[in-house]
Amino acid sequence: NPDGSVTSGGKTSMSGFTIIETDSMESALDMAKRCPFLEVGGSLEVSELMQMSY
Repeated sequence: NPDGSVTSGGKTSMSGFTIIETDSMESALDMAKRCPFLEVGGSLEVSELMQMSY
């Protein structure tokens, strides 16, 4: 997408992950925008996890 977001899967393989809990996807995106990794040319993918019951 022109804004840099990806809606059809990531461009590269995952090299790490962080799990955060927020009230909304908007809150998660706001938090991701402040990630220091972006300042050194890194990229992030934000995804919602699926609740699993066993």
